[in-house]
Formats: sequence, structure tokens, C-alpha cells
Amino acid sequence: REPPPPIELKIRATGELFWNGMPLIKPAPEPQLEIEAGKDPQPQLEIDAEFETEYQVVAEVLAIAKNKGMTKIGFKNMPSN
Repeated sequence: REPPPPIELKIRATGELFWNGMPLIKPAPEPQLEIEAGKDPQPQLEIDAEFETEYQVVAEVLAIAKNKGMTKIGFKNMPSN
């Protein structure tokens, strides 16, 4: 089967989240991540964090994704701090 297209989860330095370009309200990624984690095959989650984003924000999003069952997680960018 053809794998589904990846999901881009952008994290702005302000802490704002964008799901495939659409703004999210915290903790909005949880229901979407749960739905996506249940798909077979599961889509890749691409986390794209702006350079100035606090690492803690990225860690929280990553923890939510893992808790919801996402196993295919990649990173486009990561903050340096």
C-alpha cells in the first residue's frame, strides 16, 4: 500500500502550532495525532521548529505525539538551545 503523505507540524518561536499550514490552538494536536496514529499505514510526522523555538516546547509536542502512538517522527529543523 502507498504510504500516506507526511504531516507537517510547524512550531513557531512564539509557541504557535501549525498542522499542514493550518493554525492550531493548544492542546489541539492531541485529537489529530490520536486519529493519525490509528491509521495503517501511519503517516510520518515531520516536526519543523523555528530556530528560536524553546526546546521545551518541542519536547512537549514530541511527548504528546509519542503518547498518542505516533511512531514515525522526523525533524525538518530543531532549535539549537
